[in-house]
Amino acid sequence: MLAKVGWAKGVGRARPSDPRANLTGDPYFTDGYRIVLIIEKGPVAMNQLQTFLGEEPEAFSISTSLQPDEN
Repeated sequence: MLAKVGWAKGVGRARPSDPRANLTGDPYFTDGYRIVLIIEKGPVAMNQLQTFLGEEPEAFSISTSLQPDEN
């Protein structure tokens, strides 16, 4: 089960208007962060999911993004 999620700085931002290329030349764009997932045995409730690394992108908040959809 997913237990922790964090972000690490990657290669830096690449906008769709100026993408980077992977090893085979395919274009990609990124906000510059890499997500890191920690998996543990046993059940982990969504409200027990933890964040780490302290490099959470400004545009994302784990606390609001994991709230149940009320619709």
